[in-house]
Amino acid sequence: MYKAIINQEEFDNLDEGIRSNYAALKGEEGLFVFQVEPVSINGKNFALENIAGLKSSLTQQTQWARQLEAKLKLFEGLDPDEAKLAIEKLSEIAEGGDRDDKEKFQQALEAAKAQIEQRYKSENEKIKKVTADTEEELKKFKVKYEKYRLNDELRSAALAEGADPEKLDELLMPRLKTEARLVVEGERESVQFVDAGGNILITAEGTSTDPMSARERVRALKAGAAAVCFKATDASGSGTNTQDRNRTTYQGKDLSKLSPTERLRIGHEIENAK
Repeated sequence: MYKAIINQEEFDNLDEGIRSNYAALKGEEGLFVFQVEPVSINGKNFALENIAGLKSSLTQQTQWARQLEAKLKLFEGLDPDEAKLAIEKLSEIAEGGDRDDKEKFQQALEAAKAQIEQRYKSENEKIKKVTADTEEELKKFKVKYEKYRLNDELRSAALAEGADPEKLDELLMPRLKTEARLVVEGERESVQFVDAGGNILITAEGTSTDPMSARERVRALKAGAAAVCFKATDASGSGTNTQDRNRTTYQGKDLSKLSPTERLRIGHEIENAK
């Protein structure tokens, strides 16, 4: 099968009889085109043509059509006759038309400018307000969520360690909440406890330096100052100071006659005095 166009090397390697069917391409050194006589059959024309220029022209025409279409979109909705009259009027003013027309035009221009600026300012203020309101709502939601998560973690830990539900909210939870904080690191959430100086409480289990868990902190309080907040069957468990638990008086006060809150406060004092 013959090629429509060949280079110098391919031309030199052709048989003499075939080489005569190729002619040098004008304006292109080293290229040879196969010579074919154009014919017309049934009204259809057939010929071998160089379409490189045609492709380039078609690409340019396509780009031009797209640019023209984009420009025409700017005039969508405009009445051609009204636009023509407006242009003629502006031309008259520019060429030195009536002074009143110039003033009216300037006034209309200033009014349109002020209207656009006011609309922009109004819309911009709306966007700022919506953004500020959204950020404020997100902050409120974050506070509520962290409060809920912290409360849930502390309550679950206390109940798991045998806290008395009737004394949980009144005595134990307030103490735990003063020490606990929810730490969020990416998608990971954890509860940490701090002492009066703001130092993180470290676990006493083994040689680990990890922060103390909620259940471990509850157990520490259960064994000391907050023993009164746990069921009697659990309050005597290992680690509980029997002498403190069986104490009936403190500094001359009859503990049996004090409220649970007062007894818990005194328990804290005893714990801190050790």
